[in-house]
Amino acid sequence: MTDLKTDLQLCRMTIQLRNRFARLIAFLSWIKKAKTVDHLDSPYLFNFYKNVVVKKSDDSNINNIELLRSKYLQDNTLINVTDYGAGSSFQQGALRSIKQIACTAVSSKAKCNLLYNLVQFYKVTDILELGTSLGISGLYLQAGNLNAKVTSVEGDPALFEITKRNDQFWAKNLQLINSKFDSFLEDHRSLNSKYDLVFIDGGHTSDQLLPILKNLDHVITSSTILIIDDIYWSKDMKDTWHKIKSDGKYNVAIDLWYFGILCSEAQIKEPIDICLSPLSKRWKPGLFR
Repeated sequence: MTDLKTDLQLCRMTIQLRNRFARLIAFLSWIKKAKTVDHLDSPYLFNFYKNVVVKKSDDSNINNIELLRSKYLQDNTLINVTDYGAGSSFQQGALRSIKQIACTAVSSKAKCNLLYNLVQFYKVTDILELGTSLGISGLYLQAGNLNAKVTSVEGDPALFEITKRNDQFWAKNLQLINSKFDSFLEDHRSLNSKYDLVFIDGGHTSDQLLPILKNLDHVITSSTILIIDDIYWSKDMKDTWHKIKSDGKYNVAIDLWYFGILCSEAQIKEPIDICLSPLSKRWKPGLFR
């Protein structure tokens, strides 16, 4: 039994190392084609770059969120992970500490800062997040517009109970829901709920993501901003991202590595499909211009 357990652990470690190597290769390929401000001719993209990609905030609410993150990073409490999705490195039903989850399954500060800026840039007021985890990204979405209504859905009941205890008095418009994504969307089929921005932070395979997108049709409009997390998680996710952005439904597709953004902008005459580097300095050598 011990030998079998050791073999399984080695197998998982080998798969994780292989996945990390594949993502490194993907990142090097991505960074070769990603654009910085020096390469942008479109006023829309220039404005997006300045106000989303490189903009920094001194919002005190962000400081409070990062204090919460720090608290999680020191919490060794074990919970039973029961519904973490295909994008997780955790086993179904495995015991993991809150610290481990905060390290591996919660959006980074840089990534969350992009979400905060996106809320402000697009001036959205009704936001849906599919995949709450420990609630950090949902709080950033709320901080971007305190008057916006943010609905965050989490399938894992243990994570949901932890996130419910987040005492952020300013996030009064953040609603947490414990439900699987398909069940939540099905329940809203008969309602007239429409979202300005949808952040899909779950369903990291085409088999999961594509049905989610299909079920979103009745809760979004032609002007909804769609953010798809971890588009470089695997070759399957990368291929799915290219398939989604090429179907003609959106005329703006922005790849920020962390996630992909899709939307339809009436003022855009020529379709936009671009990778934007989150690095603000002029780092790109002339060979790659």
